[in-house]
Amino acid sequence: MKQRDVIVTVGLLLGFCAAPVIYAEEPAAGAPASGAMEQRDIQRLELTSGKSKVLDLPVAIKRASLANPEVADTVVLSPTQIYLTGKTTGVTNLTLWNESGKMISMYDVVIAPDLSRLKE
Repeated sequence: MKQRDVIVTVGLLLGFCAAPVIYAEEPAAGAPASGAMEQRDIQRLELTSGKSKVLDLPVAIKRASLANPEVADTVVLSPTQIYLTGKTTGVTNLTLWNESGKMISMYDVVIAPDLSRLKE
């Protein structure tokens, strides 16, 4: 009877180990396996400290987030427009999500110093 208990226990352990592999979904064709955006999908935005820019978006967004709000500020003007202002020299990320909560865009935001003030 002891050998039977060992066989049942081993069978259950193998079943538990195999379940995640059997029921895992395969990523869509061309999609990154981890679900994260690939480096080539990250766009670069450059602003000058103290200057602003309106971003016109090709799709509606629900949410926008800046990684470092001390470097830049953002205001969602409409579902397809964002107002971005450079506060101080530095780098941050701007991430956008659509209405269903899916991350759709990521930007590297670079805020450069205002060199025009040096001429004055």
